Amino acid sequence: MAFDEFSSLLGAQTQSELASPPPSQASPGDVFETGIEVMNEGGGELRDLVIRLEMPEGFTESITKTNRRTVGPTYLSAHDGFGQVFTITVSRDTPVGTYSLTITITADNMSPQILSSTVKVVGK
Repeated sequence: MAFDEFSSLLGAQTQSELASPPPSQASPGDVFETGIEVMNEGGGELRDLVIRLEMPEGFTESITKTNRRTVGPTYLSAHDGFGQVFTITVSRDTPVGTYSLTITITADNMSPQILSSTVKVVGK
């Protein structure tokens, strides 16, 4: 899943993708990783890059121990990339169902990009 964003005025051209998407299904108590890569394929600098993960209740990220995590701000020079891996735990009391995980990428000189995946929680 990839999204392209062009900012010809400032010379930044970004491509964002889920380098390692979450599994399509998981069970309560499972731990998995999802990773994102942001590439600046243009000639300008990408300033104040922020990657934000948001998940429903019942999912926690290993660093924050909550259902949210923000990485950044940072910057990407021309033709540079940035990757981030999130380790996620499905709570043991998460009900069976389908849940959406969303990663939002923002920077001063680009429109926000949103990547979303679903994880189906099944019984053990």
